[in-house]
Amino acid sequence: MTLMRASHALFGVPSPTSALVAAALVLGAGCSAKPPSTVPDSGISGPLPDDCHSAANALANADCQLTVGTAKTAYINPSGDREWFHLTLPSPLPDRPLLTVQAGMVTAPSSPVTLNVNVFKSDGVTSLGLTTDPKPHGEPTTFGTTISLAGLSGDLYFLIYDDPGDDSGGIAFDKKHPFSITVNTESDPDTASHTIAGATPIPLTGGAGQGLGVLSTTGDTDYFTVTVPQGVARPILYLDISAPALVPPPQARLQFTVYPASDAGAPLAAVNVASPSGIQEAATAVLLPADGDYLIKVNGYQPDPNAPPIPGNLGLAYTLKALVIPDLDANEPNDTPATATAVNMTTLGQSISHDGRIAYVPDPDWYSITIPAEAQNSLLKYQVSYNNGAPNNARYPPIAFNNGQPNVNTLQLTVGVPYLPPGMDATALCQSHCPGDPNIFQVTCQG
Repeated sequence: MTLMRASHALFGVPSPTSALVAAALVLGAGCSAKPPSTVPDSGISGPLPDDCHSAANALANADCQLTVGTAKTAYINPSGDREWFHLTLPSPLPDRPLLTVQAGMVTAPSSPVTLNVNVFKSDGVTSLGLTTDPKPHGEPTTFGTTISLAGLSGDLYFLIYDDPGDDSGGIAFDKKHPFSITVNTESDPDTASHTIAGATPIPLTGGAGQGLGVLSTTGDTDYFTVTVPQGVARPILYLDISAPALVPPPQARLQFTVYPASDAGAPLAAVNVASPSGIQEAATAVLLPADGDYLIKVNGYQPDPNAPPIPGNLGLAYTLKALVIPDLDANEPNDTPATATAVNMTTLGQSISHDGRIAYVPDPDWYSITIPAEAQNSLLKYQVSYNNGAPNNARYPPIAFNNGQPNVNTLQLTVGVPYLPPGMDATALCQSHCPGDPNIFQVTCQG
């Protein structure tokens, strides 16, 4: 009789208490002993069901509310479970407001679930950023993202679910280990401009200057400008970007791109850091077409243009250093075979040296060598060496503003044809010296 009354309440209009009792009785009446689950970390008994399975439910249900600074726990259970949460943004927000999100499986050394966290505007449709646990499948970690709240107020929604791209044999779930999500608001430490029109200028003193920024938010992009003064012959812009090591490492790898300020769609160079682990640093030198203003874009490297934006990190503070110098290579322009520097050999045994500079990327230096006609076989030998004694011979070092100006690369090119002693067989010399001589590169034996 008690079971019938409880069932009547369950299918009628029950109070919350009677509904829970009825659910427990109905489930208890139909249960039988089960063997342990064969799904990794799925547990034998699961959590109580919740009603956070849509944005509308999250808004209406007190159990689906997030509070700034307080961790919220729930389960990805059963398979295909998608948990929605609602946050009412505090008012007022701090200056340059950011939302930080930290999530992860709680006390789970292993779990079949790879968490995805997607943050939506108040419409529950427009995403502000998607982030995924970057650890390999089955090895959960704490991860997060930072999102700009500029211009936002009121409601935000959070959707948490198992990453379907990281599963084999179906969408995973975990009824043994809950996940946790914590959100906070704070001010953005990044003061660099996020627009081309308002790009942050890098003033140059003695040709050198620097700008500071933080890739703090998802999809963060900072813009800087450098003005190359008139009178610099064949100006070269040397750029170096660096950021300290973070533990755990950020998901973003630093990247910068150089454009003419008049055409942000025509990049002159793009460089990215190889790995987010450890100290991040990348540099390049760009031959500029003229003096004037140049735009530098700094963002997180994303090799797939169709992938979601890279999550930011409040610790990813970088320094962008700039140096404007003239191209001191007297052989330029010689970057193509058509403009090759002429080297004219007039007699057998003559040796000629040329100084050149690999002063920017890629800066290929071409030389056209004229060899005199000879009745006997001859050997052309040439060697490229770095001349430590030449002026302005230093490679690009880190730019130090208190220790003078760094110099450009110098490469010395030595070209020579060895003298053949009387009676020496030129053919034998050619056969014995062409292969395996460490001082001879791409040697051509003629005759």
